Amino acid sequence: MKFNLKNIVVSLFSVSIFVSVLFIWSNTAFAANTIVTKKYLDANANGTVEKIRWVMDENVTACAYEAGDWTVNTAGSITVVITGLSCTGTDANLDITVTADASETGGSTAPVISYSQSAGTADSVTLTSGAMTNKTSQSITDGAAPVILSGVFTDNNNDGAVDRIIYTTSTDTGMVCTAYTGNVDMTVNTAGTVVIARNASDSCATNGTSTFTITLATPGASNITGGGTLPIVTYTQPGNGLEDGTGNDVPTKSSLTLADNALPIVVTLTPTNASVNQSKTADIVVVFSEPMTTGSLTFSTSPTETYTPTWSNSDKTLNEAHGTFRSGGHQYTVTLTGLTDASAATNALYGNPYSWTFYPKGGTSPFANQNNDVITNNVVDNTPSLIVTQIPVEEVPIVTPASGCSSGNTINNSTGAPCVNNVGNDHQTSSVKYNLGTVTLKAGSTGPAAKELQRFLNDKLNLGLKLDGKIGPKTIAVIKKWQKDHGLKADGLIGPKTKALMNSMAN
Repeated sequence: MKFNLKNIVVSLFSVSIFVSVLFIWSNTAFAANTIVTKKYLDANANGTVEKIRWVMDENVTACAYEAGDWTVNTAGSITVVITGLSCTGTDANLDITVTADASETGGSTAPVISYSQSAGTADSVTLTSGAMTNKTSQSITDGAAPVILSGVFTDNNNDGAVDRIIYTTSTDTGMVCTAYTGNVDMTVNTAGTVVIARNASDSCATNGTSTFTITLATPGASNITGGGTLPIVTYTQPGNGLEDGTGNDVPTKSSLTLADNALPIVVTLTPTNASVNQSKTADIVVVFSEPMTTGSLTFSTSPTETYTPTWSNSDKTLNEAHGTFRSGGHQYTVTLTGLTDASAATNALYGNPYSWTFYPKGGTSPFANQNNDVITNNVVDNTPSLIVTQIPVEEVPIVTPASGCSSGNTINNSTGAPCVNNVGNDHQTSSVKYNLGTVTLKAGSTGPAAKELQRFLNDKLNLGLKLDGKIGPKTIAVIKKWQKDHGLKADGLIGPKTKALMNSMAN
């Protein structure tokens, strides 16, 4: 066999070229010097991003931070600033240390950064295959979960029972309640004075950026909105519960003390509505739903009286001593202004300024009039701007008809003279109002307000009804016609509109 030396040399040269090309290709294909993932992280779960992590497609064998190598093209919603660099030398993680906005773990604008291989000392990051090449305008995704920073309890409908917990988290974006089960995801370590309780039917809502609101299916204790012992709860991450818009789960928050964010309410007032034989010198007593800051109160009445305040029951009960109230139809309006609870949040009294009215009546017995010594203590609504001041009811004079002027007579049977101030003609007495009460009257209603309605019908329609304080079907039929004649809904219900019109016709 003959060998052609020339052909052999040519063949060996071709093989060497092929091997070189193959080596270059293999380095390019299998050690591509690329970033697999790039996220910013809150590794210590304190609500502030402290690093950006690039995971490479090969190990990072060495790294040294040089400020000139790195550029922040866009700081993003969290406002990143690069301050350092770290790597273990044995894995693919390259951790870029940053500072960022406190209590913020996400936002609508992603940070964008770049790395330059040749800036400063060249090749400051080394991979298994060699120096890391330039990485330009790398957009960083959100890998930081929102964390619970604080929590409060509230009384959403201001009825005196705590019914919500609000978790405030680090600011993020697109937050959702993917799943929430109250009797699993929350543990009540301490129920507190307000008696927090969890329930499988508890529900979750979010404002999308910084809060999760848990509505409690089982409200707390009645007429208690705060007190000495604050509740403590634990939120346990269920694996798919409270999340941000990129699916980062809110981590477990253990033994979180909930602050008081519930508005205190007035639980009871004395004198109470429809009090009988109430002393004109008895204290005004107000009971609140939690301890109050006594120095925050401004107490006033109209007409002005002198009061001496004392507090008791752990500053939940206010007693206002005073002189003898005036009688004879005087209306007193009481106003509590500036009052706050004793919590760290100093929550203002619900309805602040809180007002109500009562009416000491004339007569010889305390607060007495001819209708069984009744006080009207009127709190229509303690919501600001909805406080209603009732018009005081003027007393109807009790008169004895003259001889020959029986009830209903306009002319004296004996003398032929006009009958004046006849009991049957109360409509002749000027400036008379009708105390129709605050409850809607209807068929079957009884009591003083029903008697006042009968008095109105006798005055205006001369019906001659017996003033027995009982409303029957014939009276309702008359009311319906009267309502229709005066442009009201003819439903036979004597409510606010009907009562207002009746009293506007009193004069």
